Amino acid sequence: MLTIPDYCLEFAGYCMIGYIILMIGLRIAIRAENPGFGEVFASPIWGDITTRYPWQINAKYILPWVQSPATVASRGLIVRTLFAAARIASAGVAMGFIGFLVTGVYIGIRAA
Repeated sequence: MLTIPDYCLEFAGYCMIGYIILMIGLRIAIRAENPGFGEVFASPIWGDITTRYPWQINAKYILPWVQSPATVASRGLIVRTLFAAARIASAGVAMGFIGFLVTGVYIGIRAA
């Protein structure tokens, strides 16, 4: 039987898979030669060891009150949709992990 922390972790996992797929699509749509590439993408910690170019969106774009960069806003509908979906998926990953931790702590405190 799955508990609430399990559902939160499962939700975060599905969002992470979706995020990775969306990032691949966005990287194909916005090439590294594009002048606005550095504005959209950022490298994770130790990410330069495995890849030459960054592959994740800047962490500041996860927050809903931060506007999309001009590079994305000036592109076509597909790029804007991929970017918006990646923002939602990355926020879902964060919410799922935070929910997992909060409910795990709550259950641990309640059981003590």
